[in-house]
Amino acid sequence: MQQTYGTTAGGPVAGDLTVGDYLPLFQALDEKARLNVLWNNIKGKPIILLFYPRHNLPACQSILRGFEQRYDALSDEAHVYAVSAESTEANAAAANAMSFRFPILTDQGLEIAKTYGASHNLSPSQDMLGQGAFTSFIADPNRQILQINRNVTDPDHAAAVLDFLRSQPREEPQLAGRFAPVLYLRKVFDPAFCERLITQFEDGGSVPTGVLRDDEAGDRSMQFNADKKVRRDHYIKDPALNDEISSLFARRVIPEIFKAFSYQVTRHEPFKIVRYDAEDGGHFYPHRDNNNLSGIHRRFAMTLNLNTGAYSGGCLRFPEYGSQLYRPELGDAVVFSCSLMHEATPVTEGQRYVLLTFLFGEEAQKMRDRKQSGLNVA
Repeated sequence: MQQTYGTTAGGPVAGDLTVGDYLPLFQALDEKARLNVLWNNIKGKPIILLFYPRHNLPACQSILRGFEQRYDALSDEAHVYAVSAESTEANAAAANAMSFRFPILTDQGLEIAKTYGASHNLSPSQDMLGQGAFTSFIADPNRQILQINRNVTDPDHAAAVLDFLRSQPREEPQLAGRFAPVLYLRKVFDPAFCERLITQFEDGGSVPTGVLRDDEAGDRSMQFNADKKVRRDHYIKDPALNDEISSLFARRVIPEIFKAFSYQVTRHEPFKIVRYDAEDGGHFYPHRDNNNLSGIHRRFAMTLNLNTGAYSGGCLRFPEYGSQLYRPELGDAVVFSCSLMHEATPVTEGQRYVLLTFLFGEEAQKMRDRKQSGLNVA
C-alpha cells in the first residue's frame, strides 16, 4: 500500500485537532488593522490562542480580563493571541475599553475558528450566558499542541494556563557538538496507540527478515546473515489501521519534513512494526537505505519507538557523524535521509518495538516506476 499525501506544508487541513497535532497556520488583522501572520510572529516561545465569539458575553469577558490581569507573567512564558468573531473596529473598541495588551485578531467569517474546531455553534441560551463559547489552545514553540481547553467558563482560566506552562519541562541552553542531520519529532503517537501497534504485531504474526540485495538481473532478494541483521517484521495490512497511521503522518510528520528539509513527501512504503529481541541479539549493522536498486527511490527513513523504557540497548547511531546514540522517547520518531549510514545497536535486555517506513515524493516514484518496468534508472 502506498499513501498519497497532499502538499500540506502548513499543517493539518481537515479533521478535529488533538494534542500532538500542530497549530494550523493563518493570518489575520489585529485590532489596529495590522496583518498578523502566525508563522512570522512566533519567536521561540510557546503559543496561547484564545477563541471566542463576542466581547460582550459575560463569561468570555471575564476570562479575557483574567488574561489581561496576568499578562505580564503570561507574556514571559508565551505569545498570547485572542481571536474573536467580531470586526476589527469592534476589537479595537474592546481593547481600548478593557486595556488589553495582547493582540485581538478578527475572524468574522470563522474560517480560522472552523479550522481549529472552535466555531462556537451555540444554542441561544448558551450564547446569552457565554458558556461553551471560549476555547483555548496551548502549543510549544514549534506549534505542536500541548493542551486544548473547550467550553471554558472558569473566569480564572488564565491562572490554569499559567500553571500549565510553568509545569512544562525546561531545557537549559547548551553548546551543540557534532551531530547527525536528523529530525526529531515529539508525540507522533500517544502511548495507547503505541500499545495497539505492539498488540497488532503480537496477534498478527511476524517473520524474520534479512538484508535486501539486488541480484545480477536487478531483482530483489533477501539475504539472511545474523552478523548483519536480526529482526522480526510485521507488515500492517489492515486498511483501517493504515489509514489511522497515514492520517497522523499527514498531520504530524509530513509538514515537519517539508519545513526542515524543503522536501514534499507524497508517498511511503508499507508501514511495518518490527521487533528486536535481546534473546537473539536483535540488531541491524551499519548500512544505508538507498544504496541498491530496490531502495533507490527512498528519500527519508522514519523510526518511531513504541515501547521506550521497556528495554536496554537498541539505539540508533550514525557513525559518520560521531558516537552519539539516539533513542526516541515513547511515541517519538527520528526522520533522516536514507543516504546516511546508520545502525540499530544490539538490544541487551528485553524487546524493542518500532514502527518503520520509507518516505519519498513524486520524482522518486517516477524513478521507482522506471526500475519496476525494467528501464535504466540512471
